[in-house]
Amino acid sequence: RGLEVDPNNGYLYFCLAAAYDREGEIDKAIEQYQIYLKYHPQDSEGIFSLGCAYDQGGHFSEALKYYRHAIEIDPR
Repeated sequence: RGLEVDPNNGYLYFCLAAAYDREGEIDKAIEQYQIYLKYHPQDSEGIFSLGCAYDQGGHFSEALKYYRHAIEIDPR
């Protein structure tokens, strides 16, 4: 519903992705994380979350790419 009201609110895509992730709908979660990152391309948490979703979906090389990118942005 929130995206109907404000489709340019990137944070809502993160929330939707996390919800899909919790429900085990990994492909939908990946799609929503990707949209979120178009709004917030330097958010290490979003990048890491996308990596986790790829990992859960069995896409290990993609997951590793996003894990590394998240560490580059925020190495702590």
